Amino acid sequence: MATDPLGRHVATLAGGVLTVHDLARELTGVVSQPMPPPRHVTVHPSGTSIAVLSEPWKLEVWRHGERERAVPIEACDWLAYTAGGAHLLLGVAGEPARLHLHDAVTLDRLDTSGPLHLDVNPLAGWGEGVEVTHAASAVGFAANVGDDPQVLAVAEVRDGRLRVHGAETGQVYARHLPGERVNGIGLSEHELFALDDDGIVTAFAWQAPEVTRRWVASGTELFDDEDLQLGGAVFTRDGIVTLDVVRDNELVALALVDAASGRRTGLLAPSTHWRNEHAILDNGFLRRTIDDRTWFARVC
Repeated sequence: MATDPLGRHVATLAGGVLTVHDLARELTGVVSQPMPPPRHVTVHPSGTSIAVLSEPWKLEVWRHGERERAVPIEACDWLAYTAGGAHLLLGVAGEPARLHLHDAVTLDRLDTSGPLHLDVNPLAGWGEGVEVTHAASAVGFAANVGDDPQVLAVAEVRDGRLRVHGAETGQVYARHLPGERVNGIGLSEHELFALDDDGIVTAFAWQAPEVTRRWVASGTELFDDEDLQLGGAVFTRDGIVTLDVVRDNELVALALVDAASGRRTGLLAPSTHWRNEHAILDNGFLRRTIDDRTWFARVC
């Protein structure tokens, strides 16, 4: 399952057929195509194209159900479109971890980052899996390994070149979290929001030349009920940070927090159809899976 950078389209694979659904049109199928299970897939913001990492290692672009282009690549652990859809970002597997930037149409490689770092040491792989978030021409990404953050950074595309913030020697965001693990991230035009396993939301000014962070909010500040906790998902848009609220690991509400002040501006309770089920806030929409069925609800 994969989403587009704007949170409108979702791709699902069932019965050997990959289908892209439009969440703004009651899950109308935009495009469907037979496809063996890919290693990774990401959806173009338009919903009409997808990029796939396939076996053996190839980067493919499919549009309207037809494969338009395929190129051989190095082994990669993740990929993502930029929010504008002009570029693809690939997380190269192995040690040290690096990023490749590709043109989204021709698939030409445009740039490659230097080795990413955790402290002074090059980053050894992508840990337990990468979460990504988007804003304009930037992609935020985070991963954990064991009880520690593996990486927390932003990749910015500027004039067709790649620049990484937060994973360079002397500028490592992952070492400036109050908690141990990154539970969720959200990206705005100027700040990377990270929720850690202590229930604290920290904002990093990702365009600043040095690590510049601020405390946004914590679960203990937001709720009087000590049984309520921030679950781990973060979504930000228009100056509001949306966080999922759980009790006993089950979704009970969405907290709306003013990004500048950290003040809770609202608490949105899902309908009874969603309450007390294992639901996930993912890139602007809720989803929950029971047996072989998945439900979606868009957070507007």
